[in-house]
Amino acid sequence: MAHSLACPTNSFPDAFEASPFPSEIRVLGELFPEYYCDYLEQCTKQVMIDFFGPDFGQLCFDPYSELPLVEAIFPTHTPGLLRIALFCEGNSYTNGAGRHMADLLNRWLVPGESLSIPCSLDVNFIFTANPEKKFFLCHLLLSLENDSALFRARKEISDLIGVLKKTISCVSHLRKSLDNNLPDLSLFELNFFEHATTLLRDGKRNQTLVARILGLQYLFCKQLKQKYIEAPNTRHVALKIFPIKQDSPQINALGLLVGLTLIREGEIFEEKHLLKALRQLIPDAQLTSGPFVHENKENQKIKLLYIEVKKENGLAFSRQELLFLRAQLLKECKASVETLIHPLFMPRNEEDLLRFSLQLCNQLDDGPSSPQMAIFFGNQTAEILCFSVILARMVEKHCPTTLLDSLRCQDNTVFECADVEMRYPPCSDKHLRKEVISFTAKLPKDPYLRSDYAIDVLQARQEIVRQIQEIYGPVRDYNGGLLETQLRAEQLFLTSLGDLGQRELDLAKTFFHAITPTLMQIILDTTLLKKAYHSLLRAISDTDFSSSSHLESRHEIIVLKSSMPSLKREAQRIAEELSIPSSKLIYSLVEHGEECYLIIVHQNEGERHLFLSEQLKCCTERVL
Repeated sequence: MAHSLACPTNSFPDAFEASPFPSEIRVLGELFPEYYCDYLEQCTKQVMIDFFGPDFGQLCFDPYSELPLVEAIFPTHTPGLLRIALFCEGNSYTNGAGRHMADLLNRWLVPGESLSIPCSLDVNFIFTANPEKKFFLCHLLLSLENDSALFRARKEISDLIGVLKKTISCVSHLRKSLDNNLPDLSLFELNFFEHATTLLRDGKRNQTLVARILGLQYLFCKQLKQKYIEAPNTRHVALKIFPIKQDSPQINALGLLVGLTLIREGEIFEEKHLLKALRQLIPDAQLTSGPFVHENKENQKIKLLYIEVKKENGLAFSRQELLFLRAQLLKECKASVETLIHPLFMPRNEEDLLRFSLQLCNQLDDGPSSPQMAIFFGNQTAEILCFSVILARMVEKHCPTTLLDSLRCQDNTVFECADVEMRYPPCSDKHLRKEVISFTAKLPKDPYLRSDYAIDVLQARQEIVRQIQEIYGPVRDYNGGLLETQLRAEQLFLTSLGDLGQRELDLAKTFFHAITPTLMQIILDTTLLKKAYHSLLRAISDTDFSSSSHLESRHEIIVLKSSMPSLKREAQRIAEELSIPSSKLIYSLVEHGEECYLIIVHQNEGERHLFLSEQLKCCTERVL
């Protein structure tokens, strides 16, 4: 039926009767009065004759004629009206084509300027000679106010008409392929025309590929929504890889379409995360086009993303690489989801600064000695990490350089100094003086962001220590002694793993620093740590794993798997019920992907506890 009519009679030639036409037209509008239908039919005839010639009706019955057809008639001068007509099949597959054409031309015909549309005609009709086939005509009049707008419109019109025709054909083909699912399209709320135009405008993709991308997006969204309803605490991922052949039998570029569910507050998955997941498998992959993102208005927990990539060296993707991507990329995408953490609001505690300043001054000897330093994590913002730093030293009174001067002379420090304060506490020696400087060290966050998007605060702190020692020489880290010991133990553990420790560096560090009690990170033998870590790796690689127990000469290593982080609390409760001293149990809880792995080292002095493994296995089943 006719969608809209805002068309003054003087917009068209007056002599409708004089226009030859091979077949009569009947407008599809049951509610229209007869005289109104007559007027619409005459308008439709004249528009098609003006744009497509008097013999155009004959082409409508030609099975080889290519629809849609789009033509434009420019005004001879400005201000004037640009006339554009769209003719295509009139069925549910082309629904919205007229509205899309108006929006496309209004936004892009004159870049940077929105054109007014004073008149439009949208009508569905049939030819009486062939009433089974329905057609649609959209006639727009756009206002061009000056010569500049006319010049730019002439320049852009050819490309926009080409994109418009491809978009309508693509969406029509897509809707036909989804015909059985059309009643559910409101679920997806996808503007097919807008998204197809976005993918087609650069001319790099054909209509078939774009139709596949949009169709799979719809199906991914429908499938992921159903899975999310059934299991909202599980990450669901859908993946499709499109080999894109660019004038070559080899596959030089790939299209990656990924859909996944977000299960926690503040989770994000964007272009950089998908590219990072891909580079875990193919390190030299780079982005060539994208990202194309669909934001699902109905369910913000579903994310759809499409990008196109190639290799930096221009080489083709091998068949083995494609198989590897299809097997492993889903897992890497799950691991690459980032969780945003709200910035901390933590005003600086002046009382702590004064107390530690006094403590550092008390550590200074009566004679010249090494400077004393204390470092505390302050807060974080979206881009930086902040640490509070206190430095104290004893120097001769005639020394011309202060701590502040030495700090300001450095141009290559990785941190920025803010809130700098200098103090000179009293000193009993007349020839010496004490200097205390406190400041906030601000470091960029990105260098300390791990592959799992956790921030390595310890590494950032050690970088400040290294930089300060370069400036002032040997400096005693007053509150970092245990940290240094932990770092040495961590390095010894990583070295014992060899190449395995380098490949899974973040996982190995997470396992080590998750060990509780914390003091056991230093005390436990490296060989035992290595065995416990290998047990963790075996559990991660086995998809059907639930629990395991391995008895050593004086230790028992137990590994449990669950999707709930409460596993450690349950294990501690069981140990209390079995009267096992907490000093004999060492825990390391590691979250990997969607699963939690609890590694327990029971120092049993060579005697296996008869009930511990069984009770913990039952605990895992209950938590699951």
